[in-house]
Amino acid sequence: MGILSPINVILGIIFAVVAYFVTYGIDDGQKFCATSAHRDQKNPPRFVYENGKHVNKGGKACIEDIVGYSNDYRAGADHLVGTEDDVLDTKGHFELAEKLLKQEFPGGWWIPNGRWHFNHNAAVLGQMKMLYADGNEYVLIFGNPTPSSGYSGQYPYDCHDFQMEGEQINFLVGNLTNRVYTPNYRSTPGSKGFAMVLPRGTQKGYAQKGGGWMMEYGYGNLVPALYDGVIMPTLFITNDWRSFCVSMGDWTRGFIYNTLSKVVPVQSLGAILGGLSVQKS
Repeated sequence: MGILSPINVILGIIFAVVAYFVTYGIDDGQKFCATSAHRDQKNPPRFVYENGKHVNKGGKACIEDIVGYSNDYRAGADHLVGTEDDVLDTKGHFELAEKLLKQEFPGGWWIPNGRWHFNHNAAVLGQMKMLYADGNEYVLIFGNPTPSSGYSGQYPYDCHDFQMEGEQINFLVGNLTNRVYTPNYRSTPGSKGFAMVLPRGTQKGYAQKGGGWMMEYGYGNLVPALYDGVIMPTLFITNDWRSFCVSMGDWTRGFIYNTLSKVVPVQSLGAILGGLSVQKS
């Protein structure tokens, strides 16, 4: 038997690593609490605005709590997001939610100066900005200012969407009526939350009526989703290499930093990766 050539060894290693990623992903633990149903403590958070700061004087907050509070704060007296009495505009709304996420989930590396870019996934064109990413979790904002509709895609992980602006109409396979979600959906009588949950292996059709924005949280094996939602559309449909580089670059930076920071002190890792610093709220 001949000696294996170095290139065959390298290709074998690459194949094994890719197969592992695609099959299992990297489970480095769950950092985020998604919805109030997942909260460990019975004591809910209680956000207040005092002395120029937004402070949580209650228990542990989940992403749903943070988005809900930022929606309510923006809405003003009429409790409706997107009307004339709004306290914040869309940009300020997103910045508040991002600030509260960093405040309530410290210790990780949040992508600095995240860039808006196009995402063409399952025939739906939208804009997205990635806020956080690691081996098995991400947090991002997705949507657009114009009406859109299409197919969600089917993912090997649990996906949670929280409406921040506009109205989303969606339906699951077999549903003969639609479901409507707005930033104030949790205020609907009998509703316990406003998360749009897409469990792994399922799919939905949806439309953003008049445009809309949502915060999205995913937990599970993210590698196949990157392949289907970022790599393949660029190669065969959009040829949008700028968006491809931004999306993959932000995810890769977050993945490397947040994965290695579990074994290397964050400050030292920042120096290793070119002087990047952990953003603190």
